Amino acid sequence: MHFFLIFLKESTNRLVKLGKDGLWFLPLVLLVSSTGFYLVESQGRPELTWLDSLWWSIVTMTTVGYGDDYPRTQLGRFLIGVPTMLVGISALALLLDKVQSRLSEASLKRKGRLKMKKNDHMLILGCKEIGTMVDIVSEIRADAVHGNTPIALVTDRFEELPEELAPYKVHFIYGNPASSASLQTANAQNAARVLVLADQQNVDADGLTLIRLLNLKSYLDGRNLPVVAECSRPEYRATFQGAGATEVITLQAFSAGLLAQAISSGGLSEVLSELLSNKAGCELCVDTCPQSLYSLRFEDLIESVKQAHPDVRLIGFLNQSRELKTRREESLNQAISILYVAEDRLNPSCWEKLGR
Repeated sequence: MHFFLIFLKESTNRLVKLGKDGLWFLPLVLLVSSTGFYLVESQGRPELTWLDSLWWSIVTMTTVGYGDDYPRTQLGRFLIGVPTMLVGISALALLLDKVQSRLSEASLKRKGRLKMKKNDHMLILGCKEIGTMVDIVSEIRADAVHGNTPIALVTDRFEELPEELAPYKVHFIYGNPASSASLQTANAQNAARVLVLADQQNVDADGLTLIRLLNLKSYLDGRNLPVVAECSRPEYRATFQGAGATEVITLQAFSAGLLAQAISSGGLSEVLSELLSNKAGCELCVDTCPQSLYSLRFEDLIESVKQAHPDVRLIGFLNQSRELKTRREESLNQAISILYVAEDRLNPSCWEKLGR
């Protein structure tokens, strides 16, 4: 009984202070109210059970008021009944408000109206056909290192997140990918990396991609991010790089080279399909070269990797001119990226350990 009196005294303050964990308060009110009703009323009513008291608490708190049971004693009416009505209704209102808030938030999220609150996420500007987007996102999710990274997608091609993308936990933002307002909603300033896709439905897809790159560069205001841009025509490669793209994917040139190699040697397409996919088989990976490796030669790194990671095969490294170097005697002091084949991408900390 002493506990119940303390509860009544503090209940109002608790309701005011309730935050995200406020849902525990309603069952607590039910428990204390039912127990208090039973302790007070059962003294003159031996047939009363605790379940009867719980039923009375539920009926009272929901304002149904069947009238099949009620406090017979003055102590039960004013010490138990009145506080249960006041505190119980408040707790129920709090629960209903939270339920409504969750439903509203889910609707806004589905329609792309909620801001991206997470940091260090992957930001995708623009959208391709749904099937292609599923392939892109599923490949990201299959990556051993970046698979759990939050993904934000900014597009105005559809008004709600397609059901096909829902299983991949994509945070959809409805808006123009070239708009500063959309970038702010997508929390672009705190993104870890950005992918700018070409809109193939637009006649001037590269021009639209260039606008998105320039606006992103202006919005970031000097912050350096890995920005990958899709380019349709190879002659725009340098222009995209000048607009802030750290890497430009030219599918036209890539497909031309693949076709030429396939007709010359054969079997290359199957090999590349496996190497470029995170879902099965070996992967072709490119990781940033840490400064701790600058003092080594490439052959030193090969031996270190062979001992620490026997399943990894080093191919070479990219220098600051983006040239691929494969000679074993080459120094890594100009390396910016390491190219290798493995079943799963290595964690960045693995390279740091190799340089110690």
